[in-house]
Parts: sequence; C-alpha cells; structure tokens
Amino acid sequence: MDQIIISFAKSFRLFSLFLVLGMMSSVIFGNEAELDKLKDRIDELEELLEKIEKQNASDRIHLTSDFRLMHHNYQYFGENPQTSERESDHVVVNQLRFRLNMRTSIVNKLRFTGRITVFKNWGENEFVDPPDLTGTGVPNDTSLRLERAYLDYFINDTFSFSAGRLPGSGGPPMELMENTPRKSTYPVGAYSIELDGLVLSWNLPDYWKMRPALRFIYGEVGATGGDIFRDEDIHTMRVAIYQAEAELLFRNVEGLLIYDHLQIDDVGLSLENIRRTQIIANATGLETQVVQIPESMAVVQRDVIHLQLHLTPFSLDTYFSYISNIIKSNGKFLQINIKGTDIPILCVGLNREDCLPAGSSTRHSHAYNIGTRYQLPIDVKLPPKIGLEYHQASKWYFATVYHGDLNQTANINFAFHNVAGTAIHLYWIQPLEKNLFLRFGYQRVDTDYEKIIFSTIEHKQHLIDTYVLLNARF
Repeated sequence: MDQIIISFAKSFRLFSLFLVLGMMSSVIFGNEAELDKLKDRIDELEELLEKIEKQNASDRIHLTSDFRLMHHNYQYFGENPQTSERESDHVVVNQLRFRLNMRTSIVNKLRFTGRITVFKNWGENEFVDPPDLTGTGVPNDTSLRLERAYLDYFINDTFSFSAGRLPGSGGPPMELMENTPRKSTYPVGAYSIELDGLVLSWNLPDYWKMRPALRFIYGEVGATGGDIFRDEDIHTMRVAIYQAEAELLFRNVEGLLIYDHLQIDDVGLSLENIRRTQIIANATGLETQVVQIPESMAVVQRDVIHLQLHLTPFSLDTYFSYISNIIKSNGKFLQINIKGTDIPILCVGLNREDCLPAGSSTRHSHAYNIGTRYQLPIDVKLPPKIGLEYHQASKWYFATVYHGDLNQTANINFAFHNVAGTAIHLYWIQPLEKNLFLRFGYQRVDTDYEKIIFSTIEHKQHLIDTYVLLNARF
C-alpha cells in the first residue's frame, strides 16, 4: 500500500507540473476559462490524494481491546504467628478489567506497540493494594496504567533493537490460561513486571529443527518520584537479563525452549517498601521514625529454564520451568526507632527480621512450575479446554512476578508464582464465540513462609480462590 501511495504521489506531482505549464500557457495566451478548469482539477486531485494518504495512515494503526468481568470468592485460614490463634476470613470480590492495545508500522523497519490497562472493583472508585514492585498485570488502584509502550527497530533480518516500556508481563506460559497467542517472549518464571529499558536481539540461522535467538535486556524498575536529583530514599533497581531461546519446529510438535539469567546488583528499598514497614511498626501504637535506610541490600541472581510444547495430534499443551535464586546480602537493613529515642522497634534486613547486624549471607532457593492444557475431543464448533498448573518453592524464594488473574491481588504472599510453599490451579475454558469465552477456576495457595519486604518468617497460611470470568476481545 505504501508503494502505491508513493507511486501515486509521484504521478500526481508530474501531472501537476503539466497542469502548471498548462496554466502558464493559458495565462500567456489569455484563456481564462481554461485556467479556471485547470485550477478546479488540481483542487479535486489534491483532495483525493489527501483522502488516500489519511486512509493509508489509519491502515497502519491496528487497535484491539479486551474487556473482562471477574467474580472471585476468597477463603483464607491460617495461624497468627504471634499468638498461634487460628484465623479465617471470607471475601467476595467483583472486578472488571479493560485493555486497549495498539500496534503500528511507522516505516518498513520501525514498529510501535502499546497497551494501557485499567482495573476496577464493582462499586468502588478507588482501591489500593500496593505491591512491592509496580505491576499493571494485576490491580492495585483504578488509575489508567501504561503496561507496555516500546519501539522495535529491525536493523536487518538478523538484528533488532527495542526500547521503551518492554513487554514484561504475560509471557509464556500465561497464554495457555488466557486462551490467546503468546504476547511476550520472556517467561513468567523469570519476571513479569513493568520494566523500562532496552533490548538487543540476535536471530541466529535455523539449526536442525530449531529457530534460535539471543537477547540482552537492560532495564530499570522500582523508582518513584519525578525529581531528576532523587532523594536517597527513592531507589531504582537496575536489571540485566541474558536470554537464549529456540523455537522448536518438529513434525506435529511445536515448542519453545528458553534459558534466562537475570541479575540485579543493587536490590534496595523503594518508598513503598518503607511506607509498608512503617505501617507494621505503627501498628504497635507507638510513634516511630525511620533512622537507617540502606541504599543497597543485596545482589540477586536468577536462572530459569523453561520448556513448553504443543502436541498437535493430541491438542495438548504442556510446560515445565525450573527457577534457581541466589540472594547475596551485604548485611545492611532498614531500622525504625521509637520517635525521639535510640530504641529500635523494627528492623528489616534482606535475610533477618531482628535488629541485630544481619551480617553478610547468601541464600539459595528454587522453584518448580508444571502445567498442562488439553482441548477436549468433543465434536462441537468451539470445544472446551481444561488446564492444571502446579507451583512449589522453597524458603527464601521470591520472584519479580505477578500471575494475572490467579489470585487477583498484588499481595506478595499469595501471588501464585511468588509463593514460598505450594500452589495449584485448575481451570475450565468454555469458548462462547470466536472472541468470547468463560473461564471457571479453582486455585489454592499454601504458604510456608511469609514475606516482609525481603525477609522471610515461618507462617503457614492458606488461600482458596474459586472464580469465574467472562472475557471479550474486539
């Protein structure tokens, strides 16, 4: 289409030149009637060209959206770690979510992709459940959020460059329960957060039955505030990610194999972390004061192996992820005293919960994620699908992820892929139309350890979520 427009524009300019020459000759020979006709024809052609150019610009912009209604029935039970008393609660939450997606080809080698998202609880104009890292993939207030906005520049068939708010949410295997094609390259086991940064991709030649690629990602996350000279309280974590991947193209079997290494050299506290810690300290009824804020508390390394397969003859998808975390503490911690005194009331280090010097330490943890989705062999136009997911992680495990609709909360203790314990999710997808489906689900999260900022204390809690959602794409 672009080539047609360019060709038409060139022809129009050439034709206009002849018309101008014609007008000059008409002026010279005094034929005013012919001059008026030529002017009218030029105006008509200019109007036609303007319409075609506008149509071409609108054709390059592709807008899609999805709308989701959700009903969650939460049941919580556990023991109070201080009193050992049994606690329980029951909450019903109705929510809606709206997303607007945009993709446009600016020129042949340059493409823009964006998404904005908004959540809302029924009957509420505001609700706040602040996470430890920002995340538009799950609700934390009713603001309109920029989930992704980035440019892709294709240098050639081998190299490409991306910059902006990267597609850090909804990676594999999230597309299985979302009943949609894959929307991100980066596995949810590695990270699923808002990440602003740069990506350099290298697409290697096909080898055997594989289409390999290498990626380097640099990003920043966790900052708040808008001052160019930020307060020392406001901390930005710089993230480096190295990823090797290969699309598997076997007969009757398609798949994806990914190795991902993530490193954060300056894990620290944001103002949100500090505010939440103060809330915990103020629960004692005493007036408190933050007296010690570490700029950096640790180095975090994460290695992820993710294998995902689609077995076409059986209409079966399956995946397996292994995640290994290493957290190297530098011994620094956040300290809150009783206001006007040197008496500490609360200290939070990376690996310690008391007010003693934490000391340098290294903590190892790991997690497994296993899942499958099967399309039932029923002779109907839109057959249903059933899915099962299982997560298990050891003490000290934490992940920079949110799991979307699984447990519609940003609470770091119950986010499915962030649990230091076990979690299971069973769901049924029932398509109603091509772009309309229902999903019925049951998930249970059993935590063995509770996270307070980065620290972990033994605290057994259980959360059950029985939910139904209706999703429409248009």
